[in-house]
Amino acid sequence: MRCSNTNPTNERNFMTSITIHKGDTLSALAKRHGTTVNELVALNNIKNPNLIYAGRTLELPDKYDSKSASNAWSRFASGNNAVSNNTYAPNSNGSALEVAERYLGRKANELKLANNDPVGRAMQDWVPGKVNCANFVSGVLIAAGQLPENKGNAGVKNLIGNLKADPHWKQVPLSEAQPGDVIAFNTKGGGQHVEIVAGRNADGSLRMIGSNNILKDGNQAVSYNSYQGNPIIAVMRYAG
Repeated sequence: MRCSNTNPTNERNFMTSITIHKGDTLSALAKRHGTTVNELVALNNIKNPNLIYAGRTLELPDKYDSKSASNAWSRFASGNNAVSNNTYAPNSNGSALEVAERYLGRKANELKLANNDPVGRAMQDWVPGKVNCANFVSGVLIAAGQLPENKGNAGVKNLIGNLKADPHWKQVPLSEAQPGDVIAFNTKGGGQHVEIVAGRNADGSLRMIGSNNILKDGNQAVSYNSYQGNPIIAVMRYAG
């Protein structure tokens, strides 16, 4: 379940590093992540800014915060990978729950890079492997046509804030949660987590599906999970 530091509002170090991928340039990475080439060069002791290697890690400046995260998402949504940008796109992918269940077992780090996949294409590549819960739920909602591309967010509370401000969504009590609802709650240590309600277990507890920290290295993969009474942030329902 654990998906800490997913609300970057009060976190200066929400993301401290990124992985360089084939075709990346330092200038493009700097622009994408709200920093400068000079800052990346100084922070990472880069001798030649024109020579970086795929697979290596780049540290980001500590000033990376919720504002730059929001800007990064906006730049992503307005680029070539955008699916629907500012619209609710008709699609044949199915409901949010149906979409999410197709990805059971998928590693978040792999899915977010799959630009030929409707969910992977809508997820942000830069999100660390241990905190992809809001990134995955955003991708699912976008792929299901329930959220515009530019309203997805890698922060739990930021995503919930976008849903609350969206007339297509309404908040419902936890007691009325049903399959397909988005459920967000606080976790131990001051973190937040978000998943999609999948139904109820035999004991009546809520069954959820989302990107959870179930891998041995602490990274996330899509799995079922049970709600364990954590303090609720919100339960949101798509009203069409």
